[in-house]
Amino acid sequence: CLATQELSEKKRKMLRFAVGDEVECRSAKGWCKGKIVALMYREDFMSPGMVAPYQIKLDEGDLIYAPEDIDELIRRPSS
Repeated sequence: CLATQELSEKKRKMLRFAVGDEVECRSAKGWCKGKIVALMYREDFMSPGMVAPYQIKLDEGDLIYAPEDIDELIRRPSS
């Protein structure tokens, strides 16, 4: 399946978070707070056609990505 501009825009509109939103991400260290810095993120090492919904800069400074837009991986910060 080839990614088209139309399909990419459709996926972007379905995302729950926007650039600048504060979130919590599940990582090897547990839940970490951060901020969305990019949407529809892609790295050269990813499988062909794979695009992560979000790139996140954690409060501790690391850059990570969420491979899926699901509550088990990325959510709004708890109070």
